[in-house]
Amino acid sequence: MSEVGSDATRLTMDRPLIWSESLVVGHDELDKDHRRLVMLINELCTSYGATRDTAESTRALSALMAAADQHVRHETLVLREFSRRLEEPRNLHPPHHLKAIVDAAIDDHIADHEILLDRLAEVARRVDRGLFAEGASLCQEVEKWFLDHAIEYDLRIKAIVHSMRPYRARR
Repeated sequence: MSEVGSDATRLTMDRPLIWSESLVVGHDELDKDHRRLVMLINELCTSYGATRDTAESTRALSALMAAADQHVRHETLVLREFSRRLEEPRNLHPPHHLKAIVDAAIDDHIADHEILLDRLAEVARRVDRGLFAEGASLCQEVEKWFLDHAIEYDLRIKAIVHSMRPYRARR
């Protein structure tokens, strides 16, 4: 089985997403969220690929959408907390650019949040209308969503989590 993030990875019903250490951002709660998203993507692909049951696929997709929404909100809260900590008077010498990086990541993340949920909603509409003739097509669409977000946004969060370690210890 391939690791998530490798160029050769293509998600199908018989080859699910595999949790990869390359997805670890270093924040236990966010990493737990990521593992849950991988599990829900696999459930969706199994339900749609095995049965082509629109009701079951819609349920699985709804669960994925709810988890994605909760996760993005959670990431945003974590980043906002990091930004707040950088403003604390006891953090006299944080790198001057770190707060700007964290604040930009928050703005980018919020904007991408809407795009991601819109993409998932469109996938849900396509499932409802039976426009995914093959489960592999659905799985590839959802995989693309997950990997695009993980690569584009979660790797930034990983860098921020790492940069914030000295400031997290000062709670």
